[in-house]
Amino acid sequence: MKEKNNSKELIISEKANSQEVLTFSTNPNREGRVLILAVGGAGIPNTHYNLNENLREALEKIPYLVDSAQKIDYLALLKKDSADMTAQDVASIATTIYQYQNAYDGFVVVAGTDTMPYAASATAFALRGMGTPIIFTGATFDVQEWDTDFRLNLPNAIKVATMGAADVNAPSFGEVGILFDDSLSRATAAINRGTRSNNPIYTPRVSKLGDVGWTIKLESIAKQRHPSQLNYSYNINVNVAYFDLVSETHISSFNQLVEDKTVRGIVIGAFGAGNVPGLLIPSIYQAVYEKGKAVAVITNNKKGSSDMGLYDVGARAVKAGAISLGPMTKAAAIEKMRYALNNAKGEDQMKFLQDVARLLLTAVAEEIPKDFSRQAVNLIRDRFSKKPLPLSLFYKELKKSQANYTVKTYCRSKYTKYKILTISMGGTFYMEINSAGSLWPTKRPLGDLLDIKVNGLERLTSLDYIELHNTDSTDITHTHRKELARVIAKYKDHYDGIVVLHGTDTLAYSASSLSYMLIGIDKDVIFTGAQKPGYGSSDFDRNFVKSIKAIITRLKQPVSERVRPGVKVAFGDKLMIGSTVIKEDEHGINAFAPVEKHPVAGKLAYQIELYDITKNVKKRPFTLYTEFDSGVAYYECISAIDIRQFERLIENPEVSAVLIGGYDTGNMPQQMKYYISTAVNSYDKPIAFISHNDNGIAEINASPRIKEFIKAGGIALGDMIKESAFQKLGFAQGVVKKLGLTGHEKMGFVRKFMHTNFVGEISDHFCYAGDLVYKKIFNAKTITDIDIQKSLDRFTERYRKVRCHTKNTKRKVLKKKHKKRK
Repeated sequence: MKEKNNSKELIISEKANSQEVLTFSTNPNREGRVLILAVGGAGIPNTHYNLNENLREALEKIPYLVDSAQKIDYLALLKKDSADMTAQDVASIATTIYQYQNAYDGFVVVAGTDTMPYAASATAFALRGMGTPIIFTGATFDVQEWDTDFRLNLPNAIKVATMGAADVNAPSFGEVGILFDDSLSRATAAINRGTRSNNPIYTPRVSKLGDVGWTIKLESIAKQRHPSQLNYSYNINVNVAYFDLVSETHISSFNQLVEDKTVRGIVIGAFGAGNVPGLLIPSIYQAVYEKGKAVAVITNNKKGSSDMGLYDVGARAVKAGAISLGPMTKAAAIEKMRYALNNAKGEDQMKFLQDVARLLLTAVAEEIPKDFSRQAVNLIRDRFSKKPLPLSLFYKELKKSQANYTVKTYCRSKYTKYKILTISMGGTFYMEINSAGSLWPTKRPLGDLLDIKVNGLERLTSLDYIELHNTDSTDITHTHRKELARVIAKYKDHYDGIVVLHGTDTLAYSASSLSYMLIGIDKDVIFTGAQKPGYGSSDFDRNFVKSIKAIITRLKQPVSERVRPGVKVAFGDKLMIGSTVIKEDEHGINAFAPVEKHPVAGKLAYQIELYDITKNVKKRPFTLYTEFDSGVAYYECISAIDIRQFERLIENPEVSAVLIGGYDTGNMPQQMKYYISTAVNSYDKPIAFISHNDNGIAEINASPRIKEFIKAGGIALGDMIKESAFQKLGFAQGVVKKLGLTGHEKMGFVRKFMHTNFVGEISDHFCYAGDLVYKKIFNAKTITDIDIQKSLDRFTERYRKVRCHTKNTKRKVLKKKHKKRK
């Protein structure tokens, strides 16, 4: 049945391609000839079987569109949800423009927003050197509505596509761009932040190309129209995989891609500056030098760049054969990999790989800076033509680091009553440059760094510290977090608050994990770190002291007005709750932020401001639970993916549950619903999904399309973020294993667990909606909040509290002993 549907869609698409273009309007008083191509999106209604009639209906609903150009022609190539577009569908855009390149002064492509950065990047690579403006645009909601943004976006796109058409000396635009609202963005630098924003497409790593209003103001970085030097390429290679790293990455799911004979290129979304866990290094080495696969690395932060020589954990991946793609975005990197695999040449496996690397690092459509491109191409010129270094020369299997539980006193205050415990896990703040020129954990004691940075801290607080671990956060595992949670539980009653010093790459994962391990904690546990090494000019001292001040500021509030305690993150000028924070910037001082769908918990300036954003979250007794399930895998949707990669993931016996990173509203390729149903009903594996867009939400009461994924058994997680959802799914799975649940009873319990707001990680209205929508799906007994709390109470771990060692408590202990003797 699926094959028939696909073939039918292909026939419709081919018919549309074979049609001649139609004319919408002519206006001799205007300049420029433009061709509008449509492939789908909210801007096009679906009222006619004929695709061109749908497109014409959309154009007729835009007032004064005829005044936008001398001639407006149109052609509907297909009408698909952009999540379902295949590589052939995307390639048809460039093929059509190539066919009509000399007939028009500019082209406008109307498409869906979910995969628009992919389609626009693919078009830019396929039409290298064309020099004619190609503007992608669309709508965030239905064209039938009077206030739809399509009424603004399409005329503005035509305006940019035709500017300078009649006068070579006039300002003009000459590359592939994306236009939404009043912003013109470079196609190969764009990302989608979700349609809850007026402008869902933007470029956080580079400046936008221009502002489009009554007039058009282009930035100097925008390319002008130029004579065509077109080098057309038909890129439909589907043998590409994307692997987005999460903390304690599921190694066997990456090894599946290494062993998969259909996969020729892998793009890794790495932490921070392209940092890769040590456990992944042998797999990368095997993929490149034994299997002949191209492995490229980008940063999965919203801002920043893959600078893999900065940290030792990145430098090792380069030695293993990984190719650093600098500031390239995910969409651009995946489409560039498709382009490179399609165009590379080589007599043998390694020569082919060498040419793939050259093409990946050669600037084609401004996707990487030209200076970076030239330097990178020179550095990898002979990398794959030489015999590779033996893995043992640069990689040693990580030894399990031994926790150090010793409590040391840094200072005692005569000025204040407050007492803070600091627990160090390692990170950039505690690194120095090694002999290879990369950052590596220092061997100096933490007390030395505190002496340099916060000498005289006793004016603010008394401080004890524990050097629990000194590990690059890329290599932090669940075992490290268990040890941290148990230490906090042990000492929490002896201190006014706890500051955890942690590396930035996986700090958000650790903060989320500890939020669930320590539900109901009555003290502030604040995570912080630094973007620069502490031994030098660094943000460490500011972040560390602001964390302490945030704890003290809360304690100074009247008890009746005091904000809720809990696990939080203090970084730069923001205080955030631990379950809603992401690392968004690799280089900036304000590296962390809650995504747009969640508020901040405070401002850290000269005056500390605290906001009680969790005051409506149900209060729960303190529980310590650390037995999370480590079999959870993460799968992120990308454009034109081979859906069989997801099928193999759910068949992996080492994978116990999957979190899917969907597009806006949680959308994903329609075929996914069949595999979700198989995972839930045949393999007994829970499947949850989020929107991986900044402002996206995996809606529960959503469109009929999203409801199909829900009916299949997928658990929509509303406004939860990836880091928090991943840890919470492991938390839920851990409890379910203890309970011994299976089948629909297990699915019902996991669903209710994920739709319980423990620490402010998910909005209550999504929890209520989940209770209503999923009632009939798993046909299991109704699980209530009481059942969830009983399971936590039942399995909460015992921990030994530390006795206070102040003079007063010693006197009380001696008095009790004396009475007993009497």
